[in-house]
Amino acid sequence: MNADHIARTLGDGRERQTGTGFRTFCPVHEADGGGHSPSLDIDVKDGRVLLKCRTGCEQSAIVNALRDRGLWSNGNGASAGSAITRYEIRDLAGALKAVHVRLDNPPSPKKMWWERDGKNGLGGQRVTALPLYATEHLKVLVDGTLVVVTEGEKACASLMKRGISSVGTVTGATGEGDLADDAALAPLLRFTLAVWPDADPQGSGHMRRLAQRLQALGNEPRWIDWQGPYKGADAADFAGSPEQLLQLIDSARPWSPEVPTANSEPIGASESLSGETEIEQADERVWPFQAAEDFLAEEDDDDRTDWIVEKIVAPASTTLLVSPRGLGKTMILHALAVSIAKGTLFVGRPVKQGRVALIDRDNPRRVVKNRLRRWGAAQSDRNFHVVTRGNGAHPLTRRKEWAAFPAEEYACVFVDSLGASTEGVDETEGGESSSAIAPLLDIASLGPAVVVLANTDKAGAKIRGSGVFSDRVDIIFEIRDVTGITFDPRKETWMECLPEAGEQAWLDKSKRRKQREVYRLAFFASKFRMAGEIDPFVLEIHVPAEGEWDVIDVTAQMEIEHDEAKRGLENSILNKRESAVDTLRQKIAEGAALSKTEAQEFLQKQGLKQKEARETLAASQLFTLEKEQTETGRGRPKSVLKLETTEEVRE
Repeated sequence: MNADHIARTLGDGRERQTGTGFRTFCPVHEADGGGHSPSLDIDVKDGRVLLKCRTGCEQSAIVNALRDRGLWSNGNGASAGSAITRYEIRDLAGALKAVHVRLDNPPSPKKMWWERDGKNGLGGQRVTALPLYATEHLKVLVDGTLVVVTEGEKACASLMKRGISSVGTVTGATGEGDLADDAALAPLLRFTLAVWPDADPQGSGHMRRLAQRLQALGNEPRWIDWQGPYKGADAADFAGSPEQLLQLIDSARPWSPEVPTANSEPIGASESLSGETEIEQADERVWPFQAAEDFLAEEDDDDRTDWIVEKIVAPASTTLLVSPRGLGKTMILHALAVSIAKGTLFVGRPVKQGRVALIDRDNPRRVVKNRLRRWGAAQSDRNFHVVTRGNGAHPLTRRKEWAAFPAEEYACVFVDSLGASTEGVDETEGGESSSAIAPLLDIASLGPAVVVLANTDKAGAKIRGSGVFSDRVDIIFEIRDVTGITFDPRKETWMECLPEAGEQAWLDKSKRRKQREVYRLAFFASKFRMAGEIDPFVLEIHVPAEGEWDVIDVTAQMEIEHDEAKRGLENSILNKRESAVDTLRQKIAEGAALSKTEAQEFLQKQGLKQKEARETLAASQLFTLEKEQTETGRGRPKSVLKLETTEEVRE
């Protein structure tokens, strides 16, 4: 079934097209035939049918309802000729642990994703902890039975259909770190194992690592040497007879790391008989251009962001926290990470709990341990994972190691810091810098939030490590130290009272902060690609010598303190003006004949500025101008100030 068929079946003539997709009735809450307005959006992106109910129905409930109607059975109808296969991953007892979904949509490359508990992703579960595919079938086999181990579920399922006992790896051939845990391999150890790799260097390397691990666990695996009809072929592509298949498996030799294996050498570009290199023709749909009319006719996506930490951390995004060195931003990073791992509020903001990874190349291991203890990471229910410099925290230039990063296992990845992770990268080489930060952007594209600390230069104007990264991230928070700030009451807002951004302006504050148990940091979003806007905020960090540490939002307190400073200035000015007017009144009462200009000069001598004196005199209701003849009686009368003859004045 394709998206068009699903929409028209549910819509019964009332569906409508929205750009490349459809708006139709939701099979969950609009299935009663009542007078509803269609609320289910159906679209196709990257070969997958996307479903979204605008009233909030769970996607799993929508899919189940479609299955009940026969609209979501063998696939999700991404395009004609496409097919989805759902591989259920179960443990030895048969308990369902996850579902690995495979979309074959020729001529596009295959796509695979995980589902667990009716939702996309593994929900923090490590893929290496999952059982191998078809593990549940092993419980009926006797010890010593020949079991073929394939790379992936498709190859395993193909062999099982042909009567061959088999299991398949589920981690993919991503490099170091792609092996199933020992607990997942344990059910295999009582059998005679024959390892069947895919016909490519990646598959061969993956299965060689697996064979080596099985050998270390006490098994003596065998190796099936098979070139395959093309690069990347697997056991499902074996086209021989059943007898030839059994012969190939029986010929498997004892595995040894010293003996070369088929496909172990890199496979370069293929050459034709004429010697010319053959270049694979790209699918013309790789670039899915749309006419402007169709593009503009599409209904805009919902601009709401599904925050992990409200207005700070969002899934599939990159956040950069920047400041000169020594301000204490690592403390905020640790507090933020612990809140996510434990699912507790962060300075009063809602938090979506998830597994976090901290990659710290900036601080000694003992320092990281001490800080995390104080922030309460020991009570994170094993949801907080840490790796430090010298103990596996690889620099971003180690592309092989970062290619194997298990992004699907984490909701959020924290990196401290960008500069320490890009050591040796010439910042003047844009291409080199872009390549170095690519692993972090790749991780974010797979779903986790990525939060990175970065130091600025001494002027506070440039990020150390890679300025390229600041151009590519989604959110940048500039951090300023506002501990003990003196508010300028003449400024309109507290934000205008902050010190300069340069490192030198912060150095004394930074040194003093090291001796204090409470300090404040202000956060300004200088870049914010997410929906909506975010106002600056101030966090107060409490790091007592004993006990757990804490952080609170004191933005409202900053506003109150600035308002108090403004009111203090206003009162001071008012008192000064009143005092000056009282002195002037006393002088006139004593008989002084002052012109308006002389009165203004007198007020200036009392401490008022020229404009202030003029405005004060004009606003005062204690004086009036009267004509008074000069002492000689000659010339024009002089205008002088007189006290108003009110009852109050006469008294």
